[in-house]
Amino acid sequence: MLSVRDAPLAGANISLAESPYLILNRSQDNGFFVVDVFCFEKEKSVLITRHGYVPQTVYVTNSRSVLKIKMENAGMLLWSGNKMV
Repeated sequence: MLSVRDAPLAGANISLAESPYLILNRSQDNGFFVVDVFCFEKEKSVLITRHGYVPQTVYVTNSRSVLKIKMENAGMLLWSGNKMV
């Protein structure tokens, strides 16, 4: 888990997209996290959230997936009316 400037992001919540309020783990100080509480019969949608950052949904295809995720600061987004610019 990294910021757009490649700094590790600690404290990001990791959950399945189908149950976002059931937090499975949080990213560590080095940005790493492990989720090993479910088996992979098919692709899983994993939701990653952290206050002040745009939520990310990633698709994990097996239990040994290694991901590099960069989270964008929510304050960097500009809105005009009802669409992002």
